Amino acid sequence: MATSDASAQACSKHLISWCSLFGTPETVVSDRGSQFCSKIWESTTKNLNIGHIKTTAYHPQSNGRVERAHRSLKDSLRSRLEGRTNWLSELPWALLGLHNSPNTDSGISPSEIVFGEKMRQPGLLQELPATSLSTDVWAAQLRAAVAAQSARAPLWHLGAKEKTFIPPALFECKRVLLRQDRNVPSLRPKFLGPFDVVQRNNKTFSIKTNNGVETVSIDRLKPFSEDLDRVQTSSDHLEGAM
Repeated sequence: MATSDASAQACSKHLISWCSLFGTPETVVSDRGSQFCSKIWESTTKNLNIGHIKTTAYHPQSNGRVERAHRSLKDSLRSRLEGRTNWLSELPWALLGLHNSPNTDSGISPSEIVFGEKMRQPGLLQELPATSLSTDVWAAQLRAAVAAQSARAPLWHLGAKEKTFIPPALFECKRVLLRQDRNVPSLRPKFLGPFDVVQRNNKTFSIKTNNGVETVSIDRLKPFSEDLDRVQTSSDHLEGAM
């Protein structure tokens, strides 16, 4: 839902408006923006009985569906613009095309799943042939489409995933270093810290930073060596004595 106002109050109103059209979802996934960490948003999701999941910072895999949708939308806009920059005027047409694009697994488009029929497009020179489907047949097709969407990925796809090495010491250390994923000058340190570990699991760590306790993905962390800290402290004392 496009909007120029991203305040907590505006986002809460948009969520209620969305629910009036499609019903309340079981969960909502968002980033850790201030509007989604506000009391207004928390109260809205709680009153609507919606679970709120916040992604970890600089870890796009936490919300893979949105990242994939954004990539498809950018590709569609790029093909329509052909070098021009007025992407906003092309956005409705790009969305229309994506909403009517059949899924490769199920063969059914998002618009068919939501509205139960294909949307009429301005480029169609003739009307779609009328097909009469019974309720039972349509329900069976819809169930098959949903099952195809949630089917397990093929083995070759799973094998192609990038494997990240996690140091065993990371699960035993008291303090960790945090990698900066934003653009950092080449001569600046790539890691910040050390930070105290508050809580940990197999995917994320909660660490105590200057901004409070933050939850970060495990692949952005590395263990901090307490021995190195003692050596550095001794070196600092030695330089001070000289």
